[in-house]
Amino acid sequence: MNNSKVIDYVVDNLNELPWQEALVKKIGYDKRRGRKIKIYLRFFRQNRIEENNLRSYSRFMKKENCLIIDPIFSLKSYNGLECKELSAKIYDDVFQYLEFAINKYEAKFDDFDFPSFFKILLERFQDIRAGILPQDENNQLEKLLDGII
Repeated sequence: MNNSKVIDYVVDNLNELPWQEALVKKIGYDKRRGRKIKIYLRFFRQNRIEENNLRSYSRFMKKENCLIIDPIFSLKSYNGLECKELSAKIYDDVFQYLEFAINKYEAKFDDFDFPSFFKILLERFQDIRAGILPQDENNQLEKLLDGII
């Protein structure tokens, strides 16, 4: 599996709709109150990050009662890693950022079960890192990153 497929694997398994629906049921999501957390994962070439002054951020949107977590990762830091190393590094980087952001804003929510959410998220990341989830044949990222990593 090449590097772009490893990134696809991580992102696809976090975006998997049945898992997200099961997560929603476990934490008691109320559709009328809107989303509580929006997570975006962005991977860019280092020169793009510098040219466009891109920054990771997490922000609580009071009006929407929603935490937006939007980390940016440099593809350069994943270059040259073997699949298992790459998967572990992505896992560590993404999970550490999410842990930081969630802990920082947890007090903003009075009706969200962060411990349950975090436990389920940790389990999913461990499954992703272990490579036990199915792999879709998704070549979108591979085509986009052809020749970059």
